[in-house]
Amino acid sequence: MVSKAYTITAKEGLHARPCSLIVTEAMKYTADLSLAYNESEKNLKSIMAIMALGVPHNAIIEIRANGADEEAALEAINAIIYAEKLAQ
Repeated sequence: MVSKAYTITAKEGLHARPCSLIVTEAMKYTADLSLAYNESEKNLKSIMAIMALGVPHNAIIEIRANGADEEAALEAINAIIYAEKLAQ
């Protein structure tokens, strides 16, 4: 298992457009991917589950990946998070 923590710096928090990009990317991998926030962990391949977390500005999240392509999946998600300026 690999994981990476982020502090969400986007003023809107984790909103619909970047969530959609992240979920679309996550679905390309066989690894189990999740987003942990506030003692809750949700499937990163489910847009409804991620949006339901309501991750706000300055929240600390953790992306977790477990499986054969876990490192590639985490790298790809990481690239989207920085490209969309969700975290620094």
